[in-house]
Amino acid sequence: MQTVEKEETEKQMINLNYKDKKQKNSNKIPQEATNEIFYNILFAIVTMIYFNLLILAKAGMIMERLEKDIQIFAGIFMLAGIFFTEKAYNQEKGARVVTAIECFALSIHSLSIQYIVKKYGFDFSIYLGASAYIFASYCTLKAIIIYTKGRKQLLNNLSDVKEIVQKEEPIKKEASKKAKNNDVNEKITEEEKTKNKQTKKKTTKTTDKKTTTKKSSSSKSTNKKSSTTSKEKVNKKELEPKETKTKKSTNVTKKNSDAKKAQTKKATTTNKNKAKKVEKGE
Repeated sequence: MQTVEKEETEKQMINLNYKDKKQKNSNKIPQEATNEIFYNILFAIVTMIYFNLLILAKAGMIMERLEKDIQIFAGIFMLAGIFFTEKAYNQEKGARVVTAIECFALSIHSLSIQYIVKKYGFDFSIYLGASAYIFASYCTLKAIIIYTKGRKQLLNNLSDVKEIVQKEEPIKKEASKKAKNNDVNEKITEEEKTKNKQTKKKTTKTTDKKTTTKKSSSSKSTNKKSSTTSKEKVNKKELEPKETKTKKSTNVTKKNSDAKKAQTKKATTTNKNKAKKVEKGE
C-alpha cells in the first residue's frame, strides 16, 4: 500500500512540474540556437552588402583601384576567420569553427575573382551577383536547419515521457535485481554442495590410490632385491668357468711358445754346425 501511495504522489509531482514547464517554456528556443541563427543571418547580410558594393564600385572606379580594395576586404575576412578560430579554441565550440571556415572561404573567393573573370571571360557584375546569392542562400539554409533542431530540442524537453520512464524503471530494476540475487545465491549454495561432495570423493580416491601405490612399491622393491641377488649369483657362476677356461688357454699358449723357442734354438745350432764344417773343409 505504501509503495502505491508513493507512486501516486510521484506522478502528481511530475504532472505539476510538467505544467510549470509548459507555462515557462511555451514558445522559447534554446539560447544557443538563437545565437547561431543570428550569426548566420548577419553573415548573409554582410556578404550581400560586400558583393553589391563591389558591383557598384566597378561602374565608377578603375580596375587597378578595385583590385586593391578587393585585396583589402580579403585581408579583413582572413583576420575575422583567425579571430573566430581563437574564440572556438577558447570556448571549445564547433559552431565558431564553422564560421571561421566560412570567413576563410569568402576571403579566398574574393582573391580569386579577377583571375576567374579574366580566364573564363565572365561578366564581373553577373559573377559577383551569383556568388552573393549563393553565400546568402547557404546562410539562410543553415539558419533554418538550426531553427528546426532547436524546436525539436524544445519539444523533447517539454515531453514528460522520459521522466516518467526514469521514475518507474528503478522500481522494476530493484525487484528484478532481488530476484536475480536470490537465484544467484541458490545456485552458489548448490554449487558449493556439489563441490564438497566432489572433494570428498576425490579425497577417498586419493587415499585408496596412495595405499595401493605404497603396497605396489613395497612389493616391487622386494622383487627388485631378490632379482638382483639372483642375478649376482648367476653372474658369479658364469664367471667361474670363464676364468678356468682363460687359465687353461694361457697355459697352452705358454707351452706352445716354449716348444717353438726350443725348435728355433735347435735350428740355429744346426745351422751354425754346418757352417763350421763347411769352413773346415775349405
